[in-house]
Amino acid sequence: MAPREEMRARRIGSALKRRPPAERLNPEVIRAFLHELVTIRFGRDVTAAAQAIDAARPKPGRKGHYRSDFRAETLYDLIQDRARIKYYHLEAVSHFYNMPVSVLLLFTRLRSELEDSREGLAKARDIIRATRRFLDRVEDAVASAEKGDLSTLRSNSILSFDLFEQLAILFPKDVTEQQRVFPFL
Repeated sequence: MAPREEMRARRIGSALKRRPPAERLNPEVIRAFLHELVTIRFGRDVTAAAQAIDAARPKPGRKGHYRSDFRAETLYDLIQDRARIKYYHLEAVSHFYNMPVSVLLLFTRLRSELEDSREGLAKARDIIRATRRFLDRVEDAVASAEKGDLSTLRSNSILSFDLFEQLAILFPKDVTEQQRVFPFL
């Protein structure tokens, strides 16, 4: 017997069904992103979307890539919040857009914050500033390495855990602490 997804084209409705926070398996913003992808790019045809996403993925067996197919049933279940989104699902969608997963995650995080009135606007601004500072620091280290100073690359100091800990300071639980540490924000 053929898998369920091959029996007929799987389609989604025009509106995403929202769930109360306590009942959610996945972030609404990621589900909404997947819903819009299928709706806008594939005319709500989940089967066509899953096939295109699967075709864009690297060939099975390459280091770091999952060997399973990206199936229509999986995509449908993610959109309907019937299955948990896993990293490799996000990776597959990112490959479809030919961009790193980090860009997809940053996009959905900022989108989520921007949907949350004034408080979300301030948090989105802080995320953008912290991301920009982080990328500037890494870019400077890479530029130094390109000019011949490979010490930062060899010591693995560009992306050290210490750098991550320093970035965490940008997101204190107490806003007054953030203003004390970074008065220019």
